Amino acid sequence: LLMSIDQGKPFMYWKVPTPRRVLLIDTEMPRRLIQSRLQNWFGRKKPDSSLVLSAAAFRSATNSHFKLDNEQHQELLHSLVVDRQVDVVIIDPLAPALDCDENSNNDVGLYMPFLTELRDEGVTVVLSHHSGKAEESGQRGASRRRDYLDLSIQLINAKVLKNARFTTKFDKVREETPEPPTWTSELMWDEAFFWALSSNLLRDDEPLVRSLIYLYEHTGKLNVTEMAEDLGYRRNRMYSIFNRAAAHGLLVGKNKELTEKGIYLVMEALPDESE
Repeated sequence: LLMSIDQGKPFMYWKVPTPRRVLLIDTEMPRRLIQSRLQNWFGRKKPDSSLVLSAAAFRSATNSHFKLDNEQHQELLHSLVVDRQVDVVIIDPLAPALDCDENSNNDVGLYMPFLTELRDEGVTVVLSHHSGKAEESGQRGASRRRDYLDLSIQLINAKVLKNARFTTKFDKVREETPEPPTWTSELMWDEAFFWALSSNLLRDDEPLVRSLIYLYEHTGKLNVTEMAEDLGYRRNRMYSIFNRAAAHGLLVGKNKELTEKGIYLVMEALPDESE
């Protein structure tokens, strides 16, 4: 996520049209391991404007590791955000960044209002948090924390041995649920070492595949309204599908022309007439 936002690259189904400054606070890994991972991810070209800190980075100023429920640390974090003109703050994971009881609804008030203030100042805040023992129950700890969230995304283990495969779904959405509402993805690296969906998982995206087949079979000037009616989708959903396809290199241009990758996906999806 840090790499995609910092360099303006797609992250799974989401486009990142403009690179943004990111502040990532890793609350588990030591500084040495963080530096090693950055080297592996970015090589010699480290992020120009983004910043990755370990929890220990706050120790020199406060004599303790970063704690989100500590007012002094909140002030330091806010200063960093302002001074660095940070657009996105990522805290990964949340639990080690808390001294308070993560199961206490009262203690949620020690840190979530501060994050809400950051959001109100135009900063996107991303919290990584673990689920409970029962995955279907969602994130562990106090239920009140969820009340502050605009969007909650849950990753559910698909329980396969090869690679990291999981089902992604929107656990809470304040506005309209993005498309697709749920999908299965696999942790893979493309040639530029960005997280990508494998082609076999793209084939499971029925609205996307149907739309590509439609474009393949209907050449000429694109009529989005007519296409939406023919496929039984709303017009705004069609644009969401177009954006999704373009983010994965399946469509290009204003006329939504299929790329070689898009044509290949269509050929895989169409029935074999020789059979």
